[in-house]
Amino acid sequence: MIAGRRLMLYCVVLAWPAWSTASNDNGAFQIHDGRAFVEEREIRVTAQLSHTLSEAALKALQNGVALEVIAEAELVRKRALWWDEVLITTSRRLLLEYHALANQYVLRNLTRGTSQTFRSLSPMLNEINDVRALLIGSTSLLTNDESYHVRLRARLDIESLPAPLRPMAYVSDAWQLSSGWRNWVLQWQK
Repeated sequence: MIAGRRLMLYCVVLAWPAWSTASNDNGAFQIHDGRAFVEEREIRVTAQLSHTLSEAALKALQNGVALEVIAEAELVRKRALWWDEVLITTSRRLLLEYHALANQYVLRNLTRGTSQTFRSLSPMLNEINDVRALLIGSTSLLTNDESYHVRLRARLDIESLPAPLRPMAYVSDAWQLSSGWRNWVLQWQK
């Protein structure tokens, strides 16, 4: 137990200079465009994102640390006198990996159980930029007399990082990669 704590402290002390310089190059996750819609009695969201990894995240990826990027979507009922009510939450979970021996990037869709390989980082990031008709739920959740909106955000999942990296990730801006919520009114007819 004490040896484990010493190892963690040793990793943090050795990596601290890299973390402090990496905070100068903060990446960014952004949502540029999108819409919420109903198709065949299913509520879906489509959006165009951009993912720019910070220098610290990029170094970690290139040194074998897998990064999990999550696109979270929520169906929200608007209420006049109370806070809005989140009816359902869904997500698309993607794992970004770099395999040095093969010199390839691997994109694993943890939600669907599929994977793709890429020769460079840029095409992989382009692939994760499209959220295509992400299923949120059924129209059975909706009633005629209510108004609804769908919100979406993309973020790097710090909890999926290896344990020695997490303390630094919590306090460093270089690891706080999130787009923030973007909202769209859901237009539908029963």
